[in-house]
Amino acid sequence: MAESDRRDAAREGSPLDQAAGAAPAEHPVDPASLDQGYEVADASGRALAWVMLVGAAVIAASIGGLFVLVAHYHREDASHPPLTAEQRAKITPPGPHLQAEPFRDIAALRRRETALLQGFAYLDADHKRARIPIDRAIALVIGKPLDSSP
Repeated sequence: MAESDRRDAAREGSPLDQAAGAAPAEHPVDPASLDQGYEVADASGRALAWVMLVGAAVIAASIGGLFVLVAHYHREDASHPPLTAEQRAKITPPGPHLQAEPFRDIAALRRRETALLQGFAYLDADHKRARIPIDRAIALVIGKPLDSSP
């Protein structure tokens, strides 16, 4: 469409408005806005209302269909035996098992682990396996002798 045709159409009203029998716009369109590519006609309120109405009808039909499906499949079937009292019983989970003195328990655990890491002890009744302090075990692994030289 040529530039002059667009300007004339904007002054007289859009072709859609003329086909629908609408009166030409009361306020002429600024030619500068046409040059910049702005729209000259408003959105149709009637078309928007129909789109919203159809959308609401689709949503309502979907929700209604879900209610029908739930009612159909949720009913108890006579072919299945009824639920027992144990199956219908409400299950209450036990409360949390919290420590009464957590800091004291952590200190006792650390003392026990430190004693295991730093003490000597036999690991079996035949006295064939022994536990040695961790520092001494590290020294043996890297090759230091058992007796330290003066």
